[in-house]
Amino acid sequence: MKYLKPMIAICLLLALICCFAACRRDNDDLPSQSETDESGEVISDQKLYLVKDGEATSQIILPESAMVMEGEAAVLFRNIVKNATSVNLSSGTDYVSWNTSRDEAAVEILIGLTDYTQTAEVLSTLSYGDYAVRVVGNKLVAVGYSQEASRAAVLALRNVLENSLSEDGKSLAIDRALDLRGTIFDGANSLPHYEGSATECPVLSDCGDNALTLTVRNTTPEEFSAYGEVLEKGGYAGYDAYRILESNSLYASYLNGTYQATTVYMAQEKTAKVIIEPIAGTEPVAKTASAFKKVCEPLLLQVGVVNTELDSQMNGMGYIYRLSDGSFLIVDGGYDDEKHPKIENGKRIYELLKEYAPDSGHIVIAAWIVTHAHVDHMGAIDYFSRTYLNDPAITMERVIWNVPALVQSTQVNTGSMVSKLEEYRRNIIPRLEKANVKIVKAHPGQHFLIRDAVVDVLYTYELTAPEALTDFNTSSVVTRITLGGKSTLMTGDASGTSAETMIRMYGDYLKSDILQVPHHGLFDGGTKNFYAKVDADIILWPVATSHYVTVRNSRAHLTYFSGYVNYYTEQELAERKGEVTVPDKIILVGGWLVTKIDLSADFSDRNFSYIHTTPIS
Repeated sequence: MKYLKPMIAICLLLALICCFAACRRDNDDLPSQSETDESGEVISDQKLYLVKDGEATSQIILPESAMVMEGEAAVLFRNIVKNATSVNLSSGTDYVSWNTSRDEAAVEILIGLTDYTQTAEVLSTLSYGDYAVRVVGNKLVAVGYSQEASRAAVLALRNVLENSLSEDGKSLAIDRALDLRGTIFDGANSLPHYEGSATECPVLSDCGDNALTLTVRNTTPEEFSAYGEVLEKGGYAGYDAYRILESNSLYASYLNGTYQATTVYMAQEKTAKVIIEPIAGTEPVAKTASAFKKVCEPLLLQVGVVNTELDSQMNGMGYIYRLSDGSFLIVDGGYDDEKHPKIENGKRIYELLKEYAPDSGHIVIAAWIVTHAHVDHMGAIDYFSRTYLNDPAITMERVIWNVPALVQSTQVNTGSMVSKLEEYRRNIIPRLEKANVKIVKAHPGQHFLIRDAVVDVLYTYELTAPEALTDFNTSSVVTRITLGGKSTLMTGDASGTSAETMIRMYGDYLKSDILQVPHHGLFDGGTKNFYAKVDADIILWPVATSHYVTVRNSRAHLTYFSGYVNYYTEQELAERKGEVTVPDKIILVGGWLVTKIDLSADFSDRNFSYIHTTPIS
C-alpha cells in the first residue's frame, strides 16, 4: 500500500499532462483571440476582432483570379468598415508561393471562392444557389458558388457589421457564432452536388434569362456519367444524349417537370458544364421531326443587308432558309434602327419572305436564330417584331438565341452598346410573348428538328463561362443547319476563342458543306485551323463588296486565310457578281446582292443565281 499512493499520484499527473496537451492541440486547431486587459482580466474570445482600438487587425482576401462581383464585394466590405471605423482594411489574394504557408492565426475576411480550407468547409454545407457568412477559426468567410452569391453574402453582412461597433467606434468585433444564410438562385438548388475525386470547386455563373451554368473542372467522363445517375435519383428524367466520337465530348439533357438540366462534357478540357433553367424558358429538343408536306425545293438566300447610314462598308448579316414546306428559318438579319429610317433590312426580309413563300398571304417563320446581340445582327428582328408581328399573314413560331447576362456583357460592351442590349431585352421579348412566339435559349449539344431542317447547336458562350467575356463576339451562337442534304455552319461573329474551343470539342465533326465566315471575314474571327477543319466548299462572306476589297488590300486577315483564299480586284469582283473562285472553293460576297443557293443542287456544278436588288440610298 505504501507504493500505491505515489503511483496513483503519478498516474493522475500523467493524465493531467495528457489533458493539457489535448487542450493545446484543440486550441491549435482553432486559434483564439483571447487577450487580457490592463488589469489582467481575460477578454472574451467569443468575438473576432476586425478592427481594434482604431487599428486594423484583419485583412480582406480574394481569389487570385477574382471575378467582377467578387471584387465589388471586397470594395463594398472595405467601405462599410471604413465608414464605420475610419479604418481602411488592406487586401490580398489567396496566392501562396511554394516556400511559404498560411498563418492560421491571422484574422482574414475571405470573400468569394478562395482556395482556403475554411472556404471549402462553408461551401460543403451549401446548395449551389445559396450563400453563407460564417466564422471558421480566425477567418470570416463570405461565400457562395457564384460571384453574385458572394456579393449577396457581403450585403447580408452589412447590418451585422454596423451593429458590431464598440461604443467609441474604434473597434469592430464579430460574434464567432455568426451564421448567415440565404438563397440567390432557387433553380440551382435543384441540382445535386457534383462529386469527383480530384474535381475543382464547382463555379456557378448567371447566363441570363434565368439560365445558370455550373462549371466543374478536372473531372472525368466516368464522373460526368455518374452525375447523370445522381440527377436521375434526384428526380430528373434522362431525355436526350449523344457522344461526339471524334473527340469523346458528351451531351445529355434531363427534365424534372420544372427545370431542364443540359449537361456537356468537354473532353479535351476535362470540364463538365451543367446548365439549369426553367422549362418554360426553353424548348426540349424534338426527338422526331414534325410532319410536313413538301411543296417546294429548299433554298438558302444570302441577303445583302447593306447599311449606308452608319457604315458604308459593313452590311451586317442576314440569311433566309426556305424549308421544303414553304416555311422559313432566318439567321440574324442585319442593321435596322428607328433612328435611321433609311436602314430597312427588316422590311427587305419581309419582302423576300413574300416573294419566296408559296403563299404570300400565309408566311410562316418556323424559327428565327439570332447569333448575338449586336445591332448589325439583331437590328432586323427588332424592326420586324415592331412592324410585322401584327400582320395576319405572318406567323412566327420560335426565336432561338442566347443573350448573356448583363454582368457578362457589360465587361466588354460600354455606353450605347449596353443600353442597346437592354433595349432589346425590354422591347423585343414583350412583343414576342404577346404574339405567342416561343423564346428558346440555345445551349451546346441541343439539336432542333424543324420540318426538314436539323439545327445543331455547337457553341454558346456557356462553354467559356464563368470567365468574363473578353470579346462580346465570343457570345455568338454557332449552329450547323442541315437542309436538302447540305450543311451550313452559321458562326455569326464567333471569335478565335470560340473557334479553338470548337476544334477541341468536335474535331473533324466540324466538316460542313457551307461556311458563313466568322465576323465578316475580319482577322479576329475564326482561325486558320478552324477553316481547315470545316473545309467547306462554299464560303458565305456577309460583307459589302467594297469592304471585302478593303480587307484584301490591308491583308489584315491573311494570317488566317493564307493558302485558303485568293484575292481579286474590285473590277474582277464586279465581273463575277460577288462570286470569287478559289481552288475547290467558292466565296460568295454579300454586297447589295441576294445570292440564291439551291440546296438540292450538285455544288460541283457551280450553278448559282444572283438576284440584283435596288440599293438603299
